Amino acid sequence: MFEEKIKLSEDTVNQIVNNNYDLGEILHITPLESGHESDNIKFSTNKGDYVLKLYFYPRLDQIEKRMKVLELLNEYGVKVPIPIKTNRNIFVAKFDENNLLVVITFISGEPIYRENKPLVFQWMNWFGKQFGIFHYSSKQITSDKFNQIAKNESATSISKPPGEWLMERYNERDKLLPEHEHNEKILGYFEKFLRRIEETNFSKLTTGIVHGDMMPGNFLKEREELKGILDFGGGYSYLMADIGTWIFYTGFYKPELKDNYLDFILPYIEHSKIPIEELKALILFLRSRAYVQYFYFAYRVTNNITQGYDDEEDPIKKNWNGFIETIPFIELVNSIDDNYFYNLAINALKERR
Repeated sequence: MFEEKIKLSEDTVNQIVNNNYDLGEILHITPLESGHESDNIKFSTNKGDYVLKLYFYPRLDQIEKRMKVLELLNEYGVKVPIPIKTNRNIFVAKFDENNLLVVITFISGEPIYRENKPLVFQWMNWFGKQFGIFHYSSKQITSDKFNQIAKNESATSISKPPGEWLMERYNERDKLLPEHEHNEKILGYFEKFLRRIEETNFSKLTTGIVHGDMMPGNFLKEREELKGILDFGGGYSYLMADIGTWIFYTGFYKPELKDNYLDFILPYIEHSKIPIEELKALILFLRSRAYVQYFYFAYRVTNNITQGYDDEEDPIKKNWNGFIETIPFIELVNSIDDNYFYNLAINALKERR
């Protein structure tokens, strides 16, 4: 039987799959790790292996768009899970008034989690190559193509950082932020960041479908072969936004990790075919990701959101720690020179010539 954290019983999974999909008889069911947005259950039939994702929120348009993005990326050769349509020819099925569900193909492979830093750094050339190959394919997808699958979102009017969600949280700051002695300083950094954004020309940056929250564990491999990339958010934006998030998770903003950063960024530039000059904007996307983290955990703390953690974790403490641990990170990324990432990469290339 499932652990208590999984909402669905084996009988319910069987009922959902048999009533909504033509995937054959279920042979085996295995609960997977839950995320902040969904419970995930693997099931196997005589037709293959699949994942049933039960979402915590009833955002039909958003979930449907994510499935269409996966379908589109697959058409362009990106290795992603393939969404499965129901027997009514739709991607998203309704479980109840508060929960929607989808089924995607299961990708087997070995992840390298960011917590295992020595192993992550050992594979950094490989990550840079695979990330670059993904972005090379992604930038081939035109904004018109994306607009065909995104009903309420236009790729032809991409918002520059900090984005709509972050600005909404900033405008709610008086009631959103939990009390902390450094809030005023962080808001000062953020307002300086907004001024820097206004001074920056984003028109020459490469755009395409972005992952949205890429970290090492999203890549599944078998030996040297990439098996697939997981957990796409489904947005269309500047590709540097994905790299800013990657820098956030890997810690490459720390001076002592500059060689690891170069191990990643040089093969990324080579395989993505993105002009190296775009790295001049990278610091802005990194800072934007830092502020997202700050307001995200503030939102969870203030609204007492506890979903998305394992049973053995204290969600209240986890949210609070996430909030206060972001503060020194914001201070650090604001101390970095604006051209730090570009200068490292261009100087390394000059030395190799």
